[in-house]
Amino acid sequence: MTTGRLEGRHCVVTGAAQGLGEAVARRYAAEGASVTMLDLDEVGLRRTHDAVEADHDATGRVWSAACDVSDRPSVEAAIAAGRERFGPVDVVASVAGIAYHVPLLAMTDDDYERMMDVHVRGAFNLLRTVVAEWTERRCGKFIAVTSPAAARGQVNGSAYSAAKAALHGLVRSAARELGPVNVQVNAILPMADTPMTAEVIADTAANEVYLSRVPLGRWGRPDEIAAAFCFLASDESDYITGTILPVDGGRTI
Repeated sequence: MTTGRLEGRHCVVTGAAQGLGEAVARRYAAEGASVTMLDLDEVGLRRTHDAVEADHDATGRVWSAACDVSDRPSVEAAIAAGRERFGPVDVVASVAGIAYHVPLLAMTDDDYERMMDVHVRGAFNLLRTVVAEWTERRCGKFIAVTSPAAARGQVNGSAYSAAKAALHGLVRSAARELGPVNVQVNAILPMADTPMTAEVIADTAANEVYLSRVPLGRWGRPDEIAAAFCFLASDESDYITGTILPVDGGRTI
C-alpha cells in the first residue's frame, strides 16, 4: 500500500538495476518521489527505468545513469545531473553492493579492496557528495545497507563482514556529527531473496542452515525491505538516527 508520503522529494538510489535497489527505487517512485537511479549495470538499469516509468501506480519521476559508487567523480557527476533534473537531494539510499565467498587464505588484495571500495568507500562518497548541501538546508536522510554478517561474522566472508561492520561505524559517527544540522543517518540490516543471495537459496543444505536461524522461517521479499527504506526516507523517521534497523525475520536476535 502506498500513501504518497514521499511526494515532492528527490531520492537517490544506488544499486537500482536489480534486487533490493530496484525494489527501493520502485517503492520511492510509487510514493511520489523523483528518483535518481544509479548502477554500473547499464542494461539492468535501463530495464528498471522502463519498468518504473510504465508502472501506473508510480506517481513519481525517474532518471537513471551509470555510476561506479567507488569512484567519487562518478558519484559527484551523477548526483549533480540528478539535481539538475529534480532539484536538491532529500534522501540517499546507498544500496549498491557485491558479495563473494573466498576463504581467508585464498583472498587476494584485489578481493579485499574491491569489497571495501564498493561498500565502504561507496557509502562514504555518496555521503560526502551531499553533506554540504544538507548542512546548508538543515535536512537530509541517508540510508545504508549492512548485513547480519557484520554482527555475526561469516565463514569465507571475512572481507564482506569487515566492510559491513565498517559501515556500522560510518553510520553511527555520521549520525552523531550531522545530528545538530537535522540530518538523519541510518542503516538497514536486511535478509532478502535477491540475486545476491540466490546462490545460498539454491543450495538446499546452506539454505536450511540460514533459515534455521530465522524465527520467521523464510527469506524476506525485496518489497518488504523496501517498505523499511520508505519509512526511513519519510517524515515518520525524523527522530531516528544512528540506528541499525534489522529487517531480517529475527535472524540477529
